[in-house]
Amino acid sequence: MPFRRSLALAVVLAGPAPAIAAPCAISGTDVTLYGVSVRAAATTFAVDIHDVPATATVTGGLTQLDVGGAIAFKGVVTRGIWYTSSVATNTGTVRLLRGAHFVGLRADGDVLVGSAVLHSMDTMQGENKEPDRAVASVRVDCARLTLDWFADDTEVSVGGTGEYWRPKRHASQLVLHADPQDRSPTVTFSAPHCEGEGCLFVEAIATKGAWMQVGAANENAVVTGWVRASSLAHIPGGIGMGYSYGCTGDHEGSSYAMYPPNQLPRPARIKKGTTIFAEPSVAPWATVVREDDYEVRYAPGDLWAEVTSIPGVTLEAGAAYVLVTSLIQKP
Repeated sequence: MPFRRSLALAVVLAGPAPAIAAPCAISGTDVTLYGVSVRAAATTFAVDIHDVPATATVTGGLTQLDVGGAIAFKGVVTRGIWYTSSVATNTGTVRLLRGAHFVGLRADGDVLVGSAVLHSMDTMQGENKEPDRAVASVRVDCARLTLDWFADDTEVSVGGTGEYWRPKRHASQLVLHADPQDRSPTVTFSAPHCEGEGCLFVEAIATKGAWMQVGAANENAVVTGWVRASSLAHIPGGIGMGYSYGCTGDHEGSSYAMYPPNQLPRPARIKKGTTIFAEPSVAPWATVVREDDYEVRYAPGDLWAEVTSIPGVTLEAGAAYVLVTSLIQKP
């Protein structure tokens, strides 16, 4: 049977199908995130989410969010997102204890590439801020991260000699090698918002020839690596070493619309399964999951009501509409 032999040969030549890498999916149950972009038809607007369940699926540098809670919808984030290490992780040069924070920038299959946070002076959950001190080019399995924000109160140290060093010329970054050789893999420890002496300091751990192994530890994260000793300056007695904290008042926040007195929103419940549109009858973008306490506004005789308040979601004025017939008024 020549046909059967040809078919068998084709199967052998083709071989097994290549394995498909698992996507980078990271979830949380109480997620807060500012500036989530929602696209509905030709309309795009931003929302903030607060304490709602969500899952981030990261492909390259793009993050798609599936948001739950009172309503269900999809959004997109194109910037780095702050995640939390849900379990201890050791990448070799960087150790993240449970509760350490990690700014994910892009996905490589089921691995997230970004920065391990060692110092964040004034960052609140969900904000788009750059850490004050961080280690770049770190790779962490997506399964070891969560979108929930928490920090375990764990004391961390590098277990060094107690002698501290800083980069010469008061540099705000230091390239650390995995091994005491120039061609070994590297990570970059940096303080992007700092200038002058004391921006970066590391503790000595060991020496090997012209190389010194150093490390830094803070906020449940530890980085260690090798650097040529000639590039460091000694800090006598560790004077001035430490991480400062304080509130700068520079925080992201939600804006609220103002309405005329005769068009003020009123409390209402909305039927489960109701579709929310970006414009009346145009551009559906969300579905009501729970008949929670919403606020709406509309005039007598209107077919459509603007939804002005959604539990767990802050949105721009004029971005959410439902049919008036879908409302369940409070008694």
